[in-house]
Amino acid sequence: MRSTNLNSFRSASDISDRSSFASEVKVRNNNKRQICLAYILLIAAAIIIFIGILYSTVLPNVINKKISNGVTYCSTKDLKENYKDPHGDCDGCVPYYASYYPMNVTNARAFLLQGATLKVQELGPYVYRRYTKKINITMAGNRVKYKTYSFHQFQENMSCANCKEDDVIIGMDAGYLRVIAEAGGETRFLMKVLESCPFSASLSQSQIHQIIIDNGSQMLRFLNGLNSLVPSAMSLVSKHIMEFMLMGPRAIAHLDLNALHFNGVLVTRSVREWAIGYPSFIAGMVLGSSHLHCQKNNFDQKCADCASSSNHSSKCQALRRDCRRCKTAAAMILLSEQTCKQVESRAAKVLVAVDAKSLASTTCGVCASYGLCAAPLPGAVESSGIDWSKQPPPDQILDYHIQRTGCDDKDHIGEYEQFDGYTKYPLWAGVSSSRRNPNLNELSSFGIYADCGSPTKNLTCANVFGGDGTSMRPALTSITGLADTLTHPSMELYLSQVKQNVTLFDTKQSKAIKGISLVRMKPSNDLLNFTSNRKGTGVPYDGVQNLGFVAGFLAFVSYPVFAYGDSRLLDNVEITLHDGVVATQDSLYGDDNELLPQYANMYSTYLDVEPTTGKTLDARKRLMVSYAISKSPSNDSASMFDVLWPDIPTNVIYPVFWAEERPMMTNRVASSFTRMRKLAASFLPVLFISTIAGISIFVVGVLILRRAL
Repeated sequence: MRSTNLNSFRSASDISDRSSFASEVKVRNNNKRQICLAYILLIAAAIIIFIGILYSTVLPNVINKKISNGVTYCSTKDLKENYKDPHGDCDGCVPYYASYYPMNVTNARAFLLQGATLKVQELGPYVYRRYTKKINITMAGNRVKYKTYSFHQFQENMSCANCKEDDVIIGMDAGYLRVIAEAGGETRFLMKVLESCPFSASLSQSQIHQIIIDNGSQMLRFLNGLNSLVPSAMSLVSKHIMEFMLMGPRAIAHLDLNALHFNGVLVTRSVREWAIGYPSFIAGMVLGSSHLHCQKNNFDQKCADCASSSNHSSKCQALRRDCRRCKTAAAMILLSEQTCKQVESRAAKVLVAVDAKSLASTTCGVCASYGLCAAPLPGAVESSGIDWSKQPPPDQILDYHIQRTGCDDKDHIGEYEQFDGYTKYPLWAGVSSSRRNPNLNELSSFGIYADCGSPTKNLTCANVFGGDGTSMRPALTSITGLADTLTHPSMELYLSQVKQNVTLFDTKQSKAIKGISLVRMKPSNDLLNFTSNRKGTGVPYDGVQNLGFVAGFLAFVSYPVFAYGDSRLLDNVEITLHDGVVATQDSLYGDDNELLPQYANMYSTYLDVEPTTGKTLDARKRLMVSYAISKSPSNDSASMFDVLWPDIPTNVIYPVFWAEERPMMTNRVASSFTRMRKLAASFLPVLFISTIAGISIFVVGVLILRRAL
């Protein structure tokens, strides 16, 4: 019995021991699992926090490196299609548009014949897409050197309603103004023309002058007929031009030359001709005569000898103007075949083909041998005056540009050191009164001494300085995302139209295009007010940049409709705006002397820059060109048109056209910025979420570990 009970006790004890051991093993195993889980959680927490930190610190650096590589090109290997053809149709290209707004003269007869105030009507926009090609590209010393040319295609769908390229506009002929100004008036121009004609070979200057007194009006109208590009007038002149050169004015005395297109000053051209450029016979004849003179006197060799070294001898200085003119004339001769085809093409629209061909062959067709040439005049949107869409220009007529790459210093991205062959440009000369227009004698003599290599005391030369406006130092990304402020409060822009730099300031205003935030930069409203910098700014009135010495006649650049200029600029011309309102101080400005919003939107110049990349993604560059008529140097009471129009008011600034240039952001560019914005916007949230998640997991892991231990 005892034995049975003892066995039962031992059996129960064994069972209890085994149960306790199993329980202990279970607890130990559970603790091990918890410890393992805790360590996994701790490691996972560390990994999550590390990934968050890595994502929010390393990734911005990767993006910033990509941005930096995208805004600078440091070797020719880096150059992509969007550099060589920036406004083409490639993936990274940015389409670029130039809009032409002509100031159409509406009272030409009354202005010329009755002395009425000139009336102009603002038309447009006529929109052209610009294509720019860069060639002969080399890189060295953190500089890029290249030649460039452009061509344009009309965009009817972006232009004003019912606007066509063949719309007709009446305006002032810059070629005529320059030639007459350079000659010293119409009388002196005719003297030079007649002195080169065979019929006057045995005549004295006094005899030639008497011929001008007796027949000057008829002779000048005759020459103006050729320059008019009106086929009927050109045909009439071409039939009698050789007779005139051999026989003089009696060969043309019977011709009726009283139509408006013989006036010389105001010409009728198509929109395309005003925008792209057109051939000028009157400018071509002057350059053609210069070319023959250069060939006869072997100026090519003489000028080459002076240019081969920094030779500032009196002999070379005396040749300076002739050498410059010989170079211009030689370039015109290279283009003479192309410009003559333009003349023939224009004539063929009215005349039969054989007559158009005959007209061209008897005029510009004898350019190289007789100097009867047609020179290309620059247009409002194409500075060369030639359409290069079908064939590129001859390499020898293009000059080099040099820009800093920014690879050594991103404060100088795209900054010009040489533009179109020059590093300094002669801009202005001191005149007796600091705020008067230079007279014709001063304009003419400027070419003799305007040498920035050895400047005279009264000469002002402007250094090539400033960028192309496409980039500035990028602000880059940070852990907080994209930058929303610019790296610099201002930007220097080199403006080729005025041959000097313009400062644009950060307005602290932002705008969004396609979801991309941009910061606006603008020039100051008083940019063109008079200063003592001796550059012609604000001469003769605030609001204009006088380019008389640059252009060779009284030419001016301003904001459109003389915005923010002296009110006197609107007194002697009647400008009817696109909305039918006549431009006056009261109609343009509010009580705060700021342009009314509708006109500020229309006429202001600005750049909209994306701060992170420093790239300009939207812009409006708007400038107006105006001309004025000088007094005759030989008759102070007459204008320089002292043969045909001596009573035209002088020194009155007449608006001719204004133009706008702007890039257009493509959807592809916008998409890349949107992706970058979304990615940058995730830096801080990812860091925050990963840190919170990592810490939370870490705490859980610690608690589990403590309980397990």
